[in-house]
Amino acid sequence: MNKYLTFLVYALVMLACIFFLGGIVIAGLATLKCLEKTNETVDCIQCLADHKILTKITSIVSSISIILATNFGAALGISVINNDIAGKRFSGLQSLFRPVRGLNESMPLSEIFRIAACYIYIIGLVISFVFYLLDKDKCMADLIPELSKSLAGAIIGALAVLLGVPKSISS
Repeated sequence: MNKYLTFLVYALVMLACIFFLGGIVIAGLATLKCLEKTNETVDCIQCLADHKILTKITSIVSSISIILATNFGAALGISVINNDIAGKRFSGLQSLFRPVRGLNESMPLSEIFRIAACYIYIIGLVISFVFYLLDKDKCMADLIPELSKSLAGAIIGALAVLLGVPKSISS
């Protein structure tokens, strides 16, 4: 790929990741703010509906979340499938960080971005889970419970990948 186009793609990926994390924080803070305002005259659901930007943020962050989840799943799958490279077996965290190279090969920038996107995805899910736990009245922006459930899915998926590895590959 052309180096100028590559730079543009990496910049857009960084922007998407920043927007993903920022959108989660905005939705979580809006939820907490509406909970503080809630009383007999102000309905929490109506308060959230008054934040017009939440609808836009929810749809965009949900779309970014789907792409990041796909990347996360692919990274886990590749790390399991390609853990026997150049006659050297990798296990545990080594297989996650060196999924498609030999020991002496440098990590390409594209792979650094893929791995960083996995971490950003999980960090975003953890942030949404924290907001989910902080909300005692269960009146929250739709994005928060949606991503909290995704955290459970990511944990279950990672367990399935790790525990489903045949003995001949993992040893």
